[in-house]
Amino acid sequence: MENIHMIREKIADAGTQANLYELRATLENYLFKGDAADRGLGLSEIWEKSFNLFAPLQMTISALNYAGDDQLNDEFIELFNKGPAILDISGWTLEAGSPDQRLVFPAGSLIQPLSMIRIYTAQRGSYYFGSERPIWNNRGDEALLYDHNMELVSSWCYGNKAHQHVDISYINVDGEQERSEGDEYIELTNFSKHRVDLSGWQINSSSGNSFIFDVGTYIEPNGKLRIYTNKQDLNANELSFNCKRAIWNNTGGGGNLLDHLQMIVSEYHYGFEPQR
Repeated sequence: MENIHMIREKIADAGTQANLYELRATLENYLFKGDAADRGLGLSEIWEKSFNLFAPLQMTISALNYAGDDQLNDEFIELFNKGPAILDISGWTLEAGSPDQRLVFPAGSLIQPLSMIRIYTAQRGSYYFGSERPIWNNRGDEALLYDHNMELVSSWCYGNKAHQHVDISYINVDGEQERSEGDEYIELTNFSKHRVDLSGWQINSSSGNSFIFDVGTYIEPNGKLRIYTNKQDLNANELSFNCKRAIWNNTGGGGNLLDHLQMIVSEYHYGFEPQR
């Protein structure tokens, strides 16, 4: 029979939706058939313990729109419940870049499994800050989501607020594929606790190739992202230039990473880099 310590270890290791549902089965077994049942816990206490275990793992900031044609009315942030439990976020706090810009979720704020809620800046929809001016800085900002105990659950940053968190950590210049070297890659690492939004960011190589990240691209906290020269079957943390010739010169070169406003975030150089 699994105990609560083993369950906490599984929570620490869980990272995918499949793992979440496996974890739920383990938790139900513990609560209803194991130690919890032996101690005679009531349903309300069982629910509370289940919620406290699942909430930090399930809830995440999934998107943030800080610009638009009508910036005040177009601004919003989205929260997503990855499942498998209904989450009660009553009393949770969402902070928009500053302690002066906070929203405390009212009683009865529930998010169903695999569902999203949108929080607007202006007085719009079910959840909103009710501000009369934009609150998300177009140059860069961060969003912080806290539970009812003010423990950080999820965070998101973009633009100049993300510069210090992301680096070009490696360039694999010598692919194994002959001639095209499509399996060479450049790797980005997020060294922070935040999800980092890469929408509109750009990688430039010293050979003259560029890659622009699509809207909605991000790196998970403490995660990595590889951009291959020309790879077809991509994993979740992989993208591709879709270039049919080698990008990274084996003898020397480099690349840089720019944010959505073309500000330099990181540079990487190796070997002898020829002048262009």
